[in-house]
Amino acid sequence: MVYSGILFGLAHLTTNIFVRGLDIGPGVFMLVGQIIAGWIFGIIYMKTRSLLPSFVAHYVTDFRLGSIIARLFL
Repeated sequence: MVYSGILFGLAHLTTNIFVRGLDIGPGVFMLVGQIIAGWIFGIIYMKTRSLLPSFVAHYVTDFRLGSIIARLFL
């Protein structure tokens, strides 16, 4: 599970830098949070033995964080 969280974070690193246009510093800062999120999603999967709750948690996290960031910066 440790490796899957790290892979989850690394998969998002390219999005942080190339899609969102972040510099490497903020991109790596976000990487830490995304690794932790990957671990949390892994724990959810291990407890439920279903990917659906992890998908829902990921969607809700993206939606909430996206709306907060939009309010702060846009």
